[in-house]
Amino acid sequence: MKKILGLLIIVFPLLVISLGNKVKGEESSQTKEEVFWERIWPSESPVKTCNDSRGRPYPGTGPGAFTWFHWGGAGAWKAFTLDNINEPIFIRVSGDAHCINTLKFSILEEEDNKWVHKFKYDGPGYCYQGHPTPTDPGYRLIYYKPKSKRIKIEAESLYIQIHQAKKISPPTKDIPEELTKKIKGLITLLGDDDWETREKAHRELEKIGPPTELLLQEATKNNDPEIKVRATILLRKINQTKTPVQDSLDNQTFLANIEILAEHLFNQIVKPARLDSRSGGSEGKDQTNRARYEFQAMGNYTFPWLVNRFDKTDDSQTKITIIELMGQFQDPSVIPFLKKALADKTPEVAQSAQKLLEKLQK
Repeated sequence: MKKILGLLIIVFPLLVISLGNKVKGEESSQTKEEVFWERIWPSESPVKTCNDSRGRPYPGTGPGAFTWFHWGGAGAWKAFTLDNINEPIFIRVSGDAHCINTLKFSILEEEDNKWVHKFKYDGPGYCYQGHPTPTDPGYRLIYYKPKSKRIKIEAESLYIQIHQAKKISPPTKDIPEELTKKIKGLITLLGDDDWETREKAHRELEKIGPPTELLLQEATKNNDPEIKVRATILLRKINQTKTPVQDSLDNQTFLANIEILAEHLFNQIVKPARLDSRSGGSEGKDQTNRARYEFQAMGNYTFPWLVNRFDKTDDSQTKITIIELMGQFQDPSVIPFLKKALADKTPEVAQSAQKLLEKLQK
């Protein structure tokens, strides 16, 4: 009992971190690719280091690089090298804990050893008080599909991070029978009464690496707390070799971020528009137009949220607004949704879906 309690005291924080960062279902991890939104660090910067407001130095490139622009001599640009141009990137833009009038940055891509301007974001600002909430997330997510492996971002005084989807193959079931028996035996030894035996088995499993993953996943449900905890620690080490978890957003966290922002922007689109219809003021209209602009900038990752919101509401104006937002993307993948919306009981909703459907099918 003492050896179990001692181990739990040491590894409990690691267990919590591991369970928090790992995204997988008991079955989905074996049948689907896992997705992490991997942090892409700058590969080039105009300066080698830059100090933060407390005087702490940060490198200009590589893991741990500073994320701000302009302030403190940080420079006005950063270049990034992507391993994969088949997946989109999301650009996370934020500022300090105060109001920002506007968010401006440009994306350039390298073509024939020259930087070519491709995209400019000139979106509305926001007031952030340092405490993220569903109505005040404190950042913006901008979707972008690169065509080159080398991109450059030029920005004003902002904080900018880049994340890209990285798919990881599920653990293989095709493990030689002899190796399977060895792994099972070593997992059993993780609960041995002798500390040296437990440590030796732990080291052996760590050396074997990824082939142990499926059996270690089963071991996390073992009745022996020591086996359970050690299996969790070993799984975390295996996953760190796949992707730098500490520098990545798991897919569940990423989609949750999308939902928070979508809810926030959608409320700005719908509610101010109704106020304007009564008051005739222009402030709400400006806010609505800006929110539509930002919604479009988040790309088609908002589709599931929009479809879910459509299915849950009976308000015809809300449904029409959702169809209009779908139309902003000019994406044929919304056609099945629109065909379903044709059967809506409200004629105005069905007509709105029909118009967009005809436009996309052209």
